[in-house]
Amino acid sequence: IFTTLLYTIKFEPMGCTKELLKNCHSLLSKADRLHVKVPWGYVRGIQVGPKSAPPVLMVHGWLDNCYSFVPLLTHLPHNRRYIALDLPGHGHSSHKPKTAYSHVIDYIVDLEHLRRSLKLEKFDL
Repeated sequence: IFTTLLYTIKFEPMGCTKELLKNCHSLLSKADRLHVKVPWGYVRGIQVGPKSAPPVLMVHGWLDNCYSFVPLLTHLPHNRRYIALDLPGHGHSSHKPKTAYSHVIDYIVDLEHLRRSLKLEKFDL
């Protein structure tokens, strides 16, 4: 079952059409790349939508990256500012020092650093 599932994901992704790929490519060509300075280096990600629009912070899961949101972003309303982040140690973001304790709950502190750097008073998740 695992081999079949892996084959399906790798070679025949469900729901992956030429139109979706075209839409993803178009969205990425318009996206702003984020480089946010944090105490341990940089958090990187992408931003789509009007900068004056209400922000939505998009946080991926473990061992993932911000580009997982791209197919979803092609279907969301255009009246919001979507900020998809690479959490520390993921995607293109800096790793924390090896001596740093890293637990899922610590991402709350990381998000606070980002909120302040991006000057977000309010945002949706």
